Amino acid sequence: MGKVLNQVITGRYALHNGDAMEVMPDYPDESMHCAVYSPPFAYGDEGLGGAGLYKYSSSERDLSNAGGYSEFFEMYGYFVRELHRLTMPGRINAADQRRALHGHTDRELRV
Repeated sequence: MGKVLNQVITGRYALHNGDAMEVMPDYPDESMHCAVYSPPFAYGDEGLGGAGLYKYSSSERDLSNAGGYSEFFEMYGYFVRELHRLTMPGRINAADQRRALHGHTDRELRV
């Protein structure tokens, strides 16, 4: 299995923290009841420095550092297809878009 940074497993649920692109391929089809994730979001026009996405880190492996919108959506498409494969029929996937909805400042996140 891909590198899991931290995990909590009980009789009722399992939480895994890791690089989804590494970890998801190892899980069996229709094995997840719910997935919660926070994808990068656009904050401006595409231009020098990437796809106009909020930068989570400077790692080239980070989806927020895609070379442009087309590269981002190609990579995000893989992620979404894996979520579809893993999610049990009728279950839920939730994308956290808090900063996209409320702005980009830490002050606004505390509201």
